[in-house]
Amino acid sequence: MALEKDVKQSNGIILNYHRIGSINKITNITNQVEINSYINQEEREKEKRYQELQKRSVNNEELSEKEEQELQEGIDVMVRAEYVQIPYNETQTIQDVYDYLKNTEKYKDAKDV
Repeated sequence: MALEKDVKQSNGIILNYHRIGSINKITNITNQVEINSYINQEEREKEKRYQELQKRSVNNEELSEKEEQELQEGIDVMVRAEYVQIPYNETQTIQDVYDYLKNTEKYKDAKDV
C-alpha cells in the first residue's frame, strides 16, 4: 500500500507516491515513521526491481547478463525520506499509520494505492 497525492517540495519538485519505509517504536515514548516519497509510482517500481536483483545476488541466485548489467549500473531514482514522530502506540499497524497520515494536513485527501 501507499498514498498518492501531489506534494510540492521547496525546490519545486512534486512528489506523488508516498509509502511507509519503516516504523520504529520507542517504547512508551513515540513511534517514529519513515516515509519515502517518489515522483511517481513508476519510480518506486524501478527501485523495487533493483532491490529484488540485489536480494537475488546476495542469495547467490543466477542472474541473466542483462540483470547483472542492471545491477552494476545501479538506478537513478529520486527518493525523499522524511521521518515523523507520532504518538506512541504499542499495537499500531502499518495500516493504522497510513490512516493516521491521511488525517494530517500534508496527506489529507491522499488516495490509497
